[in-house]
Amino acid sequence: MVVHKYIKMVSKKAQIQQMESTAVLFVLFFLIIIGLVFYNNVTNNKVDAMENRFSDLAAKQTIQKISSAPELSCTSNGITTLECFDIKKLIAFKNLINSNKDYYRHEYGNVKISLSLVYHPSSDKGVVPFCTMQTGVCEDELDFELFDFSKNISSGNYNARTFIYPVLLGDYRMVPERYYFGKIKISYYSKE
Repeated sequence: MVVHKYIKMVSKKAQIQQMESTAVLFVLFFLIIIGLVFYNNVTNNKVDAMENRFSDLAAKQTIQKISSAPELSCTSNGITTLECFDIKKLIAFKNLINSNKDYYRHEYGNVKISLSLVYHPSSDKGVVPFCTMQTGVCEDELDFELFDFSKNISSGNYNARTFIYPVLLGDYRMVPERYYFGKIKISYYSKE
């Protein structure tokens, strides 16, 4: 009888110890799961920040490629003006892109690039600054889309980031040549 009571008491202690061990393991696994979720969120935030940084760098590389393209640069008597786009060359370049879309899509990626005039001296001297080559129509403003390689992209799978940079626009059709302030808007599309 004493042995039987002793066995019951030892068995209750073992059950209590087993429940304590189970509770400790449960709390330990719960803490590990919370730690993994926290680590996953921190890692995802870092990856998103790196993707944004790479997207920014890709957009900056695109603007550098376009700025240094000899097809667009301002040149006068063999001298190149840095960070300047020749207006006449811009219009011709737009036509060149339409005839070589595959090459320029590969060169610049999934981007949409547009240029617009921010400031130019008044045209009260009888000279209208911007005339399109194809139509011969002269306008008081320069605002056009250079190219758009984003038209074939489904918006659900791509993330668009837009950057605006100031540029110098040179008009070498005038004597002396004129320079205007403009902006180039680049919408860079990258996979999410």
